Amino acid sequence: MNKKNNNFFKIFFNYFNIRTGKLKVIKNHEVTTPNFLICSSFGSVPHITPDHLKSSRITGIYMSLEDFVEYPAFKEKKDKKTISKPFLSSKETLRNFVSIPSNNYIILGARRSAFCFKKPNKSEALRIMTSGGNQLIDIKDIVNFYEKLAADIIISPVDISSNITGNKQLNKMVERTESWLKQLLEKETNSFIFASLPVVSKELLLSYFSLLESNLSKIHGLALYSPEQSEIIPDSLTHLPLFLVEPVKSPHLILDCIENSIDLFAIDFVSECSNVGIALTFQFPPFTPTGKNQEPLGIDMWDEKHKAVLLPLLEECKCYTCEFHHRAYVRHLLVTKELLGYVLLQL
Repeated sequence: MNKKNNNFFKIFFNYFNIRTGKLKVIKNHEVTTPNFLICSSFGSVPHITPDHLKSSRITGIYMSLEDFVEYPAFKEKKDKKTISKPFLSSKETLRNFVSIPSNNYIILGARRSAFCFKKPNKSEALRIMTSGGNQLIDIKDIVNFYEKLAADIIISPVDISSNITGNKQLNKMVERTESWLKQLLEKETNSFIFASLPVVSKELLLSYFSLLESNLSKIHGLALYSPEQSEIIPDSLTHLPLFLVEPVKSPHLILDCIENSIDLFAIDFVSECSNVGIALTFQFPPFTPTGKNQEPLGIDMWDEKHKAVLLPLLEECKCYTCEFHHRAYVRHLLVTKELLGYVLLQL
């Protein structure tokens, strides 16, 4: 049975498109917005164990189907006489499978990134990138996965291609996305549904917006693929929470998201920085005026100058790493290839 919109999202403040609110995804647990989600890697947060996750400030995790369709529990069922199709053999939900703490909500989409393919999708199939390469997955199979995995929030499939510019092709993208959303809405699910917004002009989305307006009782939010898409959303849909699916690549782009009324956004630059040994130390608002004594966004912990420095990564910071460890120790862990070094950077 579909959940109701009544208490799912509330906007408390809205000033020049910058807004704050609260999202109630999990029972007895509210998330203040704007807020971020961490992009998972095959169902886990990079460098973070479930125990670390419980004590972190991370509230939400973005996962993609293409990370799971080849796992043993979600393995393809093959028949010599028919084409192989993804088949969900496990009866467990996604939350049981990935062991995420109960106070962290999960948003599940079909892909990690919607812009990674030059080949077009098909009318009833979406391209995904698995460990076995580029594959097509039927929309009906995606819908079945969504139903059985029972993530807290699910993202409707979207038809996006990086090399389509003609109006005829763009119209086809909207038609496919509309058709796929209808298939998802017809399915009884206990997940909140966020409708994807194709990256096309407002004029081409009029029929799609009409579909959304006529199904407001089943749609709980909008999934965007560019911050600027928030500008074309009609007034009848502005009360819905906005989630930017494409991962944000820098702290500056987070400010862009907030300026464009984005309530939730996925980030992966934290994990990318940890992977190369960079400790993010920026603060907002900055202590110094713009243009004067500008500080870097992070510290390269591979630099030998930290070899004997007994200062925290950031003075007066209250995080676990800064309270209990110093730069020399973190650098030592990186040099000796200890996994704890990356954990401390991620925290």
